[in-house]
Amino acid sequence: MLGRKVLPFRRSRLGLTALAAAGLGALTVPAHAGAAAGAAYSGFNGLLRRAPYVTDVTQSSAYVNWATTSSIPGSVKISPMSGGTCPSSTTQWSSSAIKAPTALPGPVNPVKSAGSATQTGWAFSVTNGAGAVAHEYQASVRVNGLSAGTSYCYAVFSTDTSSAVNLLPSSRPYQSFSSLKAVGSGASVTFDVMGDTGENYQSTGGTVTPYANGINPYQAALDEEIGSSGAQFLLLAGDVAYAGGTASNYGDLVATGGQPEVSTIFGPNYWPQTGGLPTFAADGNHGQNVTTLRTWPTHDTAAASGGTYALDSYSGIDGISGNFPDDWYAFSTSNVRIYVLDASWTDSTVGTASGSLCGSNASHCKSYQADYDEHWQQTSPEYKWLKADLAAHPGGIKFAVMHYPLRSDSATEPSDPYLQNSTTNPHAATSLESLLTANHVAMAFNGHAHTYQRWAPKASGQIINYVTGGGGGVLEPVLGSTTCKNALQTADIYAIGWSASSGKRSYCGPADTSGAAAVASATPQSPGAVYHFLKVTVSGSTVTVSPTSANGNIFDQKTYKF
Repeated sequence: MLGRKVLPFRRSRLGLTALAAAGLGALTVPAHAGAAAGAAYSGFNGLLRRAPYVTDVTQSSAYVNWATTSSIPGSVKISPMSGGTCPSSTTQWSSSAIKAPTALPGPVNPVKSAGSATQTGWAFSVTNGAGAVAHEYQASVRVNGLSAGTSYCYAVFSTDTSSAVNLLPSSRPYQSFSSLKAVGSGASVTFDVMGDTGENYQSTGGTVTPYANGINPYQAALDEEIGSSGAQFLLLAGDVAYAGGTASNYGDLVATGGQPEVSTIFGPNYWPQTGGLPTFAADGNHGQNVTTLRTWPTHDTAAASGGTYALDSYSGIDGISGNFPDDWYAFSTSNVRIYVLDASWTDSTVGTASGSLCGSNASHCKSYQADYDEHWQQTSPEYKWLKADLAAHPGGIKFAVMHYPLRSDSATEPSDPYLQNSTTNPHAATSLESLLTANHVAMAFNGHAHTYQRWAPKASGQIINYVTGGGGGVLEPVLGSTTCKNALQTADIYAIGWSASSGKRSYCGPADTSGAAAVASATPQSPGAVYHFLKVTVSGSTVTVSPTSANGNIFDQKTYKF
């Protein structure tokens, strides 16, 4: 008999300041888009404002999150899949299979208390392009008693009473997810990685122009591809919702707006198309606020790994003071351990940080220095935690995901020398990169630069890193010519970019040593070839990285043996 569990949630009110914005509608794909997304999410109950999605998944628990217009507590029904399918009706789900739930804690994060009182609110507001404000309520329900490596069906309901109504569309009355695989099981693991999402405009001829009807067709296509990729979870490499990671930027299923952007994550063409895939989100320089923490609750994983998921108070270094989100933690599935790191800082609060290690590019590196000073000195809490956890987990295949790029072929989002084990960094021996490589971390995934880049350094003590900043943010070019040729002396590189203002395509890689004709044939032919996510498959000691474009093509696929 299939099992059912009805889980109530609790919410408290806390208003959030939202930004105004303008024009969102049905998907229109420009002629140069190689892949069109499917139909927008529709047919849901009128109470629903954010389609359900999963965070903080473990071997035995997960958080199911959604939002409605009602402050009355709702509920979740959940059932193990039977033969790889869900029942046609949730009324068939029995109540006997899974243990009773525990109530949602007040704060999102129980690990640190400093500044966390503002995390207890689950009410927020979304302002659309016409200036209308909608008051909404996030539900985050902890589902307990799961079995490792098992697939589950779930649905969300209007109340926790017998008369509760399923809020999902009749055409999609349930969603599904899988718990993490048993540690040490040796089972294969597949996950996706994407960074820098949530912009619904493009630049044409130097003028900022929203996409037709306010929908970014490339991001919509990527979300749909991720939903059908077969991944067990998704890693976000920061800068999830532009421009400021506000409640309105994240938005909902009905609010519309062009600039500033509204509903660029939870709009009907975007996140619902992933099917609510379990997600772990690293922080970026955009969205340095408590909304980020509330949106992706991950306190169980943080607590279990001794990490943190909190709004913490900073003061002193570089003259910086204030409350900033901290999220660093680790989790294991099969023989894989993943480190979600906080290597980012807000651009607007850098104090006296100068970014001088970047030389002539120092103006773009002030936040890099602030991040190092606050997070990556040997006395920093994050550094000390990471060092201890790496030492406590010496085996398996390890990955790190963080926002700032270890190496990047970009004029405005360059390499971060403060994180590198390189001669540029006076603290190279104790750098983040040195710590990762000394503990046999296989590779790092970064964002920040809105491009695709693969770097495999030739020097020892340096790590393979992917810049996967093509998740929906306005694309940027990579540097070719002499800059690229010099970089190729130190690393195996494949990088592609696109100038949103001029429409100029760009490339850096082996073809740069073979003349203009080779470079021209290697460069992307459309923006849809640069917008992308990474699909990563781990089987034993073999790792395959399959970059997948919004055009639906796999490119620059690489297989590594560790």
